[in-house]
Amino acid sequence: MIKKEERLELKKYLSSNYVKEVSFLLKKGKIYNRNGGTYSDSMVRRVFNGYTENLKIEKVILEVYQIRKKKREQEVRNKRRILGLE
Repeated sequence: MIKKEERLELKKYLSSNYVKEVSFLLKKGKIYNRNGGTYSDSMVRRVFNGYTENLKIEKVILEVYQIRKKKREQEVRNKRRILGLE
């Protein structure tokens, strides 16, 4: 279950539009609910906000967090390199 302090850290990089990316990776990884269907956007949000526990969805949320964090760090490095600050 995602706790409050974890959610605050996750929000730094998942501030907007994370649900679509999480849903896409769930489908790509063939991770389905117990009925064999795809997880709803509201279920992804419930897990993120700590109302529901689902380790599969939490794992994918963390993957999206890592992807976005690496991308932002790369953008900052490129910006600093272009500006001659590195």
